[in-house]
Amino acid sequence: MIRRALWLAAGAVALLQAAAYLAALVWPAAGDLRALAIRAMVLQALPLLALQLFVALPLAGVLIWRARRGLERAILALVALAWAALAVLSLFETDVITQLLADPAAPRRMVRLMGLARWADAGLALVALIALRLAWRAEQTVRTG
Repeated sequence: MIRRALWLAAGAVALLQAAAYLAALVWPAAGDLRALAIRAMVLQALPLLALQLFVALPLAGVLIWRARRGLERAILALVALAWAALAVLSLFETDVITQLLADPAAPRRMVRLMGLARWADAGLALVALIALRLAWRAEQTVRTG
């Protein structure tokens, strides 16, 4: 029962992160400073960094600890690394966005870098979601087979 609750909670966290970062990838569509400011306000309103640091990473640690096989542990370690990278990237984006808002004459390449960071966020969130599903399937095959 507890194992199922852990997997459901991890799935919900991964799905929420993937949905938020994919939505941030397509909205706002513009790549200018105003769109970055809107995105920063929306991502600050969502407690994604707190979710990653205080829920997702400890949850991944518990799942790794309770894993029965090496394959499941390795896949869950990939999930934990993707979630940790999302947290680090969120801190980086917040810092760059505050610098850009403080100095509107910042170089255009910084705005392009933030566009690349949006793609990296979405990619890491999808990697975590897919890897979590693979780890769950690995756990299911151990239990049934």
